[in-house]
Amino acid sequence: MGSVKSAQMVTDKFITEHHLPKGDITGTVTRKYANPPVQEVCAEIRFERPENWDLTLPGLIYQALGGEEKFPHKEQERALAKSSLTLGPSSLRQTADLVDRVKLFTDDRTTVIQLSSDLLSVHKLAPYDTWEAFAPVIGESLSEYVRYAQPKALAGLKLYYVDRIELPCGIDGIGQYLNLAPYAGPELMESEQFDTFISGICSRHEGGRDALRMELLTVAPSESSKLHLQLLSLYFLVNIKSVPLETPEIMTWLKTAHDNVSRAFESCITDNTRALFGEVMT
Repeated sequence: MGSVKSAQMVTDKFITEHHLPKGDITGTVTRKYANPPVQEVCAEIRFERPENWDLTLPGLIYQALGGEEKFPHKEQERALAKSSLTLGPSSLRQTADLVDRVKLFTDDRTTVIQLSSDLLSVHKLAPYDTWEAFAPVIGESLSEYVRYAQPKALAGLKLYYVDRIELPCGIDGIGQYLNLAPYAGPELMESEQFDTFISGICSRHEGGRDALRMELLTVAPSESSKLHLQLLSLYFLVNIKSVPLETPEIMTWLKTAHDNVSRAFESCITDNTRALFGEVMT
């Protein structure tokens, strides 16, 4: 686990260099865990695709972010941007729109930055320390992307968390640990005797500007005394025009997203689950 104090120093440095008021990018997490369930956190920022994309731009952004010293591993791929189906004279015709994408990895491959003509995504894989440590990485990446690529408009904002949760119970005991759980009446339980499920909710936030989707699913068939679960918390911008293409405004939105996801997560789990995670009392 990284030092919260050193992470805050990095955050303060980023705030000073980019002239942001304090509090605009850091989130307050009221609970800490010795064994946090977070497997991945990702901030995804999409832009309107330009008519012309200079293939040298990813290299310039890469160097501005520290180059090989900070990101010694680099990969390129052709990724699917979108696909469509059109009806021809005798059959359906599918077309695929591919884009060039560059992936930058830290030495331990736990921090990943993806760059393309219409996308910037910043990922932190386990072990995940704190939002205070992760937010400056997003902010610096966004600032350099905007500086060099000069995108014209936002096309989407997302922040998602992927948690892996193991519970010492079967499906019938999940209510002791989680407030988000599947419901099946006794007749269905007796008829189907299922051992996997998908359950979820979707809620609006910030006056309808944003939305949060939470999905809970089994990642392996359940046993009588063990459940292997994945919780996806996906927070996204609904009203695209409500957030301008400016680094401080986008970082403020991400802070709000982080805070709302954190509150929803804590509302989703019970004290029994907090004990499994090893809550650290501060």
